[in-house]
Amino acid sequence: MNTKTYLLFLLLICSLLTAKAQDLDDLKGNWYTRDGSNELQLMIAEDYALYKAGIWEIVGFENGKLKLNNLDSETELTLKRDGNTVELKADGVSIVLQNFKSKNIADRTVGTTDVSNDFFKKDQVVLQGVFIAKDTMPLTISIIYNHAFSEGQKKFVEEVGEDGRFKVIFPLANPQPIMVSVGDAFFYYLSTPGAKQAMVIDEASFGGGWTTVKKIDFMGDLAVENEEFRVLQPEYMKIRNYTESDSLQKALEPDAYMDYRLKLWQSHHRFYENYFDSIPTSAFIQDYSLRDVRTYAADDLRRYIWLHNQDRSGGRIVPVDVSDEYLDKVVSLMPDEIGDLMTDHYPYLTREFTMPMMPRENKVIHDLKLDYVYDFLSNKAVSEGNRLTVNQWREKELERENTYGSLSFVGDMKPIFEANKEEILDIQKKVNWDHLINKVSGLSAVQRSSIIATYLDMNFATRGIQVPDYIQAKLEDLDLVPSVLDGINQNIADFEILKNARFVQGVEIAEASGNILSELKSKYKGKVVYIDVWATWCGPCIGEFVNMKRIKESKLEDVVYVYLCAQSDKKSFDIMVKKHELTGDNYFLDDKQYQKFDLEVGISGFPTYMVITKDGKLVREGIKRPSAGEELVKQLQGFASRN
Repeated sequence: MNTKTYLLFLLLICSLLTAKAQDLDDLKGNWYTRDGSNELQLMIAEDYALYKAGIWEIVGFENGKLKLNNLDSETELTLKRDGNTVELKADGVSIVLQNFKSKNIADRTVGTTDVSNDFFKKDQVVLQGVFIAKDTMPLTISIIYNHAFSEGQKKFVEEVGEDGRFKVIFPLANPQPIMVSVGDAFFYYLSTPGAKQAMVIDEASFGGGWTTVKKIDFMGDLAVENEEFRVLQPEYMKIRNYTESDSLQKALEPDAYMDYRLKLWQSHHRFYENYFDSIPTSAFIQDYSLRDVRTYAADDLRRYIWLHNQDRSGGRIVPVDVSDEYLDKVVSLMPDEIGDLMTDHYPYLTREFTMPMMPRENKVIHDLKLDYVYDFLSNKAVSEGNRLTVNQWREKELERENTYGSLSFVGDMKPIFEANKEEILDIQKKVNWDHLINKVSGLSAVQRSSIIATYLDMNFATRGIQVPDYIQAKLEDLDLVPSVLDGINQNIADFEILKNARFVQGVEIAEASGNILSELKSKYKGKVVYIDVWATWCGPCIGEFVNMKRIKESKLEDVVYVYLCAQSDKKSFDIMVKKHELTGDNYFLDDKQYQKFDLEVGISGFPTYMVITKDGKLVREGIKRPSAGEELVKQLQGFASRN
């Protein structure tokens, strides 16, 4: 081959390579459905793609075929671009996408997701995506949401990669709005138990407040509904009148504020009805929106009780009384419908009911506590001096103002209180409980259930205190929603396990080091290590524990079992390990340890099973679950037979 021919050959090769590179470059970007729903179907970046609500590594591109891998599986997409559209073929299905969002939404296709069976369904949400930073890439992304049956918010924090990629796995019991905070971006989106979702967040669009539409793309479960929500919410925020309502909450008398707030609710309701008449909107978004403005009104009316005097008292909480008619109106805004649990304001409203706030309410509670404690101390064998002290204390307590429902034990009463502290505290808890039961007796089953569950969480579970017998004996008679009652009883049973099961034969709680995989490879060199990565809130994880017991009964030679618990509460971990007798090494990974572990192995959800072979290699693909039974036994025997 002469020099000229050789150079022409090299030029041809370079041209072909350049053409292929340009072909892939031409496909980079975001590709959406063309039916007006603007659902993100595919995003192609430099070395990865977002597809089917997951992040995939690009392993090859040739002749219009894009090969992807995400640790768990491989897939191939056939792509053919034509102007602003691309034809995508995968798994025998062809769809034409466009690289822009449709601006005309008057004829859009709406979401069809039915979440009616997703309530009280404990499961995980897997959220993946890409953050496009306007400047410096943030280190973390936070997922925050309210829980209808507990005291505070739930929060999960994960790292954001240098290229903006992120993944968060978190538990969810009901469909509901989720807060996302990353960099300057802060917004709500909607999720449901078991959802697999993805999003692309453009930080530069988060500068105009709540009334501007943000640049967020959605993929996976509820993607179409979330796109509807993204466009709808800024319009609602324009007429929400939050500042005016907040000011009038502090300025108007109770009945005047109630009249104002009910009219505002009706205004919000009309806005949504008019919007839904003019813009196609899914049944889910319509239902959620109308429920949310109603529970928002009820919550504002309850919040009035403790917010009204806040400015006058220098920021201190000084509650006010409202009439029974006022309270009845609040209750009328809370029908017996499970669907209300998915609204943003329902958890706040529930917590408002659990706490006695009004002065007249606290006066009743205080006087009952005083009567019961006084009777208790009067019947005790005390000296004449102490009896006189108790009588004087009672007179002072009857005259004391602003008690907030609590008794005061100071001066000469302090040693008497300390000597009888446990009994006195029990008496006061009993009064609080009796008052709550009387308070919720006229409410619906859904309202009553959420209030009781929240009260028990606030006053016992989060404080590590056992639920008293008199409460346990009453629960069955309260006509609670069965799934809520089951959850309460389970929490009580779990507390008993933690309290009594100090040691379980064969269960080892180990301290995790900086690199858990390196530690396991070193500790069990020459052994096959079967690893179960789980979370305390993961139903499928817990369901596999009984199957694992059967696997262990096979007594496989050179096989050890290790449990790695992550994204969980440490106290719940301690309970679960003892409750399910997880014999073997048990490690609890804190957030930093889990993030490091996840970066190394790529957890796509819970449970995840993997094996470390005798020669220290990590195998993820194809590892059987314990429920596979004999198949897993044979698989582990196969690993053990290799030297």
